[in-house]
Amino acid sequence: MGALTAFGRTAVINTFFRPASAGTMTTAYLALTTAAPVSTDTGDTIIEPVAASYQRVGYPLGAAYWTLSGPGQVINAQAVTWSTPTDDWGEVIGWALCTTSTSGMVLAFGRLRRSSTIQAGMRLKVP
Repeated sequence: MGALTAFGRTAVINTFFRPASAGTMTTAYLALTTAAPVSTDTGDTIIEPVAASYQRVGYPLGAAYWTLSGPGQVINAQAVTWSTPTDDWGEVIGWALCTTSTSGMVLAFGRLRRSSTIQAGMRLKVP
């Protein structure tokens, strides 16, 4: 299960109560982390795999891509797949939903149900 960051909570409040100030995002970027993210993290402070073949995965926003899974909870409605690594990414234990493909802000974060050691040639897919 994940949680919203302070930035993420503000974005939700602005979208609902102040839509003119919220701006429009059509894509969020899913980052893998090698250390557990915390609520004050930004896209610059989360600890992502240090590997040439690693990059965040863009995932669209909208009802076709996200499903309500309970009160105040959503899950991705379609699989998220990273490109096949050409080098080792190490052990990934968490995730962060970011505003941009690099840097940016973290909207939400959490731990993976199972940590995974990603090696060259393995393909990671989140159902």
